[in-house]
Amino acid sequence: MLATILTWLSVIAGFMSAGAWLYASNVKVTREAAMEKRRKRAEKTGEKPNLGGIELFGAELKETMEAQVRWNSAGAVLAAIAVASQTITQILRGV
Repeated sequence: MLATILTWLSVIAGFMSAGAWLYASNVKVTREAAMEKRRKRAEKTGEKPNLGGIELFGAELKETMEAQVRWNSAGAVLAAIAVASQTITQILRGV
């Protein structure tokens, strides 16, 4: 029973990991979205917003990289869960 649950956990986490990494490879933050985020952050801290940046292929570089890091991290955690589930399943089955 536990081995079956762990197998399904591995399958689900593996698919979710693949999805997170696929999304990370395609996520883009537009300049407008990046500027809005910077304005809100500056408003909270009472500072002037930094409106400078580097736009590449229609995406703001810094914020796009931040978004990719978040999704890559999620993909890595999910992959680790998948591998750990597979390992525990094999141990339980006596392999």
